[in-house]
Amino acid sequence: FDILSRLGSGGYGQVDKIVSKVSFRQYALKRIRRRTAFGNNSKEAMKSFMSEIQIVKSLKHRHVIRYIGSYTDKTYLGLVMSSIDRLHDQALAAEMRSTLRTYFGCLAAALTYLHDSLIRHKDIKPQNILVDKGNVLLTDFGLSRDFADDVGSTTSGITPASPRYSPPEVAAYEARNTSADVWSLGCVFFEMVA
Repeated sequence: FDILSRLGSGGYGQVDKIVSKVSFRQYALKRIRRRTAFGNNSKEAMKSFMSEIQIVKSLKHRHVIRYIGSYTDKTYLGLVMSSIDRLHDQALAAEMRSTLRTYFGCLAAALTYLHDSLIRHKDIKPQNILVDKGNVLLTDFGLSRDFADDVGSTTSGITPASPRYSPPEVAAYEARNTSADVWSLGCVFFEMVA
């Protein structure tokens, strides 16, 4: 792969637009620096990364990013996903205002699909919403949780999500379930129209 451009970056790593040297198809590559994201706990890094891969591989919805492949090396954990034009940003938010109702419906459908598949996203925020040729996509399943085998669908205690989009029960360290994702998506919708 060759890197074409940087789509975004954060505390854990970056997302780049890449092109295959063989097929010349474009993809998005999420690279996570092992030490930055997980310190020296390589075992925990691999466990979290493999969990995200399993969740993304199982998802097939037109408004959820598509899994292509993955890799690991000494420095990075990499996740190759379907191509995207750009990450959510302020300029995109302004453009989206004309199609907000459509995008709201698409994101709500994606979230319904996740919950019907017994998966909680746990980190819905504008930075995890991508746009590809007018199609809005939900991405970044690093904190997601498959609760199919759990006794209940709740989580309690500390969750490393984005506080601005977290429901009140997160701050109170109370049990939460899929309604926490709905709250987060509602916060994103509110921010988009404000």
